[in-house]
Amino acid sequence: MQYRPLVLKNYMVATLVELVSIPLAAPLARARNKFILLFQDTMKEIEDERQKLLKKYGDLDKDGNLQTDLTTGSYKMRDMDGFTKEFEEMTSRALAVPCIGDELKGTFMQVKRILANLETKLDVQQATVYGAIMDAFEEWERGPADQTSGATGAEEHAG
Repeated sequence: MQYRPLVLKNYMVATLVELVSIPLAAPLARARNKFILLFQDTMKEIEDERQKLLKKYGDLDKDGNLQTDLTTGSYKMRDMDGFTKEFEEMTSRALAVPCIGDELKGTFMQVKRILANLETKLDVQQATVYGAIMDAFEEWERGPADQTSGATGAEEHAG
């Protein structure tokens, strides 16, 4: 059976992986690891795109390497506004993670349970993303997928 896809924004992926990357009992750890594997390609794509944007908007040395500000340790930027605008556009895109089959549904449920029972202290930004992730899981739980939607793979949608 195909269930409703779990729809997350790209910016949520890294925080989601960070939040569930805690020591867990073996069955939950296994489910968590299966779940994280679903996002490996997305995390790589986000990082690759970030690197391209850094090269596009950052200060480069004569060899084409990003220059670092020695006092802050951050990259020197020629156009921070341009970088920020494009990065926010990229990270605000939605990612639909398909849930096909009862085994994957069980994995999603276990990860939701891990998140619901977290005892980790969160800063304001993490708490905001955590809330959005939990909202996405609650939306996913509402029921089976609309069979006319045609969602068959992890797809990006304009956000």
